[in-house]
Amino acid sequence: MVDDKLSAQIDFAKWIIDHNQSWINLVDTKAGVILAADAAILILLGGSSLSVNSVYDRILLEVTLTLVSASALFGFMVITPRTKAGAPATNIFFASILTKSREEYQNGFPTSPEQILQDCVDNIYTLSIIQSAKWAYLLSSLHSLLLGLLPLVGIVLLRTW
Repeated sequence: MVDDKLSAQIDFAKWIIDHNQSWINLVDTKAGVILAADAAILILLGGSSLSVNSVYDRILLEVTLTLVSASALFGFMVITPRTKAGAPATNIFFASILTKSREEYQNGFPTSPEQILQDCVDNIYTLSIIQSAKWAYLLSSLHSLLLGLLPLVGIVLLRTW
């Protein structure tokens, strides 16, 4: 019989795993939106007949293209599937499972509530490592996109003067 405290810890750990997986999906969705904006801007600028009236226009346009391209690169890094080498071995995370044969996996399956809790904690830690990388790339993508829009504002202002 599992005591109430251990049972509550296991339930909480399972909730954290679900929360972390949902968070990863959310970050991937946000990256998809940013990638769509990057693609639209790159297509519009690459396929437009935007006349470059001055050296300043040319420089600002190239800065925009460079930053929006960097945003797209960071966006692709967000949605790149990851497995984390060096993360704790777990019976939950697929990359860790596949390091064992089917028989080793079955024989190493948790047999006590304490082992189940430890396995959940190890999986939470692995997911957190993955979340950290995805978050850093998402922020870099968003910042690059926003900075890439500033030179476009400069081009508009230069043309109105």
